[in-house]
Amino acid sequence: MDFERQAAEFRSAVALAGPRGRTTAYPTDLRERAVRYVRARIEQGGTMVAACEELGIGTDTFRRWRAAGSAATAPVTAAFRAVTITAPATPPVETTLLVVHAPGGLRIEGLDLPSLAELLRRLG
Repeated sequence: MDFERQAAEFRSAVALAGPRGRTTAYPTDLRERAVRYVRARIEQGGTMVAACEELGIGTDTFRRWRAAGSAATAPVTAAFRAVTITAPATPPVETTLLVVHAPGGLRIEGLDLPSLAELLRRLG
């Protein structure tokens, strides 16, 4: 592969696309070309940092593009598995009597949770 030529073509395509910034995204085809280029450079023994420098892009930018591309090309079935929905088992009901201490010395004793909830609803 002629990496030098590919990098020069990429930089030219970026220049033709106009200035890039936080609010101006790179075209999808350029992002895909950059990801392919960096992967090929790494396979040939280069580093990601050096390949990104050759293209004139930041390593964080490349990482985002790579992550977005891998999510878009991942098979959908790999992310999902079959599940079975069953009714929850109902635990035995235990009656626990509560003791509530409130500010100002208020104390409520001997109520179960539904009764306490009803009391608080009526007081509110």
